[in-house]
Amino acid sequence: MSRTARLWAVLAANLALVGALVVVGFAARSLGVWSEAVDYLGDAAGVAVALLAYTWQRYECLDMRYQLQQTSQQQAKVLELNRELRVELATLRSPERIDLLARNQLGMTVPQPAQIISIEPQTAGEMADASTDPNPTSIR
Repeated sequence: MSRTARLWAVLAANLALVGALVVVGFAARSLGVWSEAVDYLGDAAGVAVALLAYTWQRYECLDMRYQLQQTSQQQAKVLELNRELRVELATLRSPERIDLLARNQLGMTVPQPAQIISIEPQTAGEMADASTDPNPTSIR
């Protein structure tokens, strides 16, 4: 028998005892019997609270399981998307692909030696002079 079924059985038994004691208390006009009925009613209230707490706890446990399952499924989807995006990024960053796009779509070619200009590093003083020169004429 499950815990919930046992709690329902105890609650039903306590409520039956309360009902019987109320009937006997009326018939006997006895305060002692009424006092016992109140005791059993208190017991029944305690069992009812325990049953309510157990049911609420069980509901929360099931809800948490459902949320965990949903989160696990969402995590699996996100991980798969992450893997796909990493593959796509690696493909887009491929030097062969960039070279092919530069040649075919942009019409670029390998520069001829005459088209290459070397730039030598400048000192701080040379950079200051170049920034104040209104007509820069050469590249170092």
